[in-house]
Amino acid sequence: MAIERLTAWAVCGFARALTGARAMWKGCAPVAETRVYYGNHSSHADFVLIWAALPVSLRVRTRPVAGADYWGTSRLRRWLMHEVFRAVLIDRVPSNDRVDPVARMAHALEQDDSLILFPEGTRNTTDEILLPLAKIRLPSTPATGVDQSISTPARPACSTRWPCSVVLRKPTP
Repeated sequence: MAIERLTAWAVCGFARALTGARAMWKGCAPVAETRVYYGNHSSHADFVLIWAALPVSLRVRTRPVAGADYWGTSRLRRWLMHEVFRAVLIDRVPSNDRVDPVARMAHALEQDDSLILFPEGTRNTTDEILLPLAKIRLPSTPATGVDQSISTPARPACSTRWPCSVVLRKPTP
């Protein structure tokens, strides 16, 4: 367990040193309640910025939701996702012999863990920073970069703006 905590500390430190990532809470406070943090992304590591920006007390109970087809391809990736980030890996290709992705996320929420979710992937090509997250009956907290989406492909915040702050906005009911 110590190597996992040390790795988490190192990943967070590296992310903060590289991007200057820090949380800016707008309309909400960093309280220990089950939430869904959501945003758009263009990189497999975007969740790290949100995760690293959270206070430790929230980070230990916040799990990224990620595609098993990418994060399950090597022993290192699987170890990072399962042991360090405690991720909820989902199969993005429907199959009758696999566990339903929504059931996996629901199980994590039932354990009082929060989730980091990118429901739109890279599909939001509108001028909106984030589209509303529908059908979630928990506080859903939009996570964006300063003045733009963390990772909308047309406007990559962290590749052009330093430092990169993660703005955690008022949860939607």
